[in-house]
Amino acid sequence: MRHIFMLSSAIALAFPVHAQQGQLQVPGTDETGAFRTVRFYDPAAVGIKKAPVLNLGDIEGTPFWDEHWNPGFITLRNGNTVKLGELKVNQYSHEVHYMNGDAEMSADGLQVTKVQLMKAKDTTQVLARFEAYADVDAAGKVCFYRIANEGRYRLLELQKATVKTSAYDPSLGKAESRWLTKSRWVIAENGQLMPLADLDKDKILAFVKADASADAWLKSNRNKMKNEADVTAFLNWWNKK
Repeated sequence: MRHIFMLSSAIALAFPVHAQQGQLQVPGTDETGAFRTVRFYDPAAVGIKKAPVLNLGDIEGTPFWDEHWNPGFITLRNGNTVKLGELKVNQYSHEVHYMNGDAEMSADGLQVTKVQLMKAKDTTQVLARFEAYADVDAAGKVCFYRIANEGRYRLLELQKATVKTSAYDPSLGKAESRWLTKSRWVIAENGQLMPLADLDKDKILAFVKADASADAWLKSNRNKMKNEADVTAFLNWWNKK
């Protein structure tokens, strides 16, 4: 499948704009799912330059978290929240792509701090949330991490897409290329990140400074913290303490 996507450009997202302000209802990030009111600007004023097009040729798969366009919101470095009808998160360039009319634009984590994707069939339901933090693997780079839960202690997922090219196949007359996405988990206390090799129960308990009550809760709930659902269930309980 041919993928043509945008890479980063000098998009002044935080520059002053004079579009009319309004208000909208956005699902809250607390555990109750309560709604909150935020300000937004006209999406046309978000970017001032179209990102350049880079043609990577025939590559199977997708570098996006979801290859489909979804409605949602982005929060800029200046604190403004923008409602957009079509969003994607690029896990290769770690940019958020959005449509401004017929033009596809992109912005990175130096310009956007949060991305919230909503379900296309029910725009009141959150599909996924992302926040921009420093790359735990590479200095000087900012990536979008998927937020698995809210609260003081959070589980984050960092996904990175790369291109894997096989050896030349004489029967096909070419070497096949495919997008390969790898994930790693990160445990966070507010903005402090600790990368995990895997979902390590002992490391997570040590990071959150767990006490005997945590072990008791895990045993009573038969929670071994081996998957995302188990870890987020524990963190949600622990955050309430």
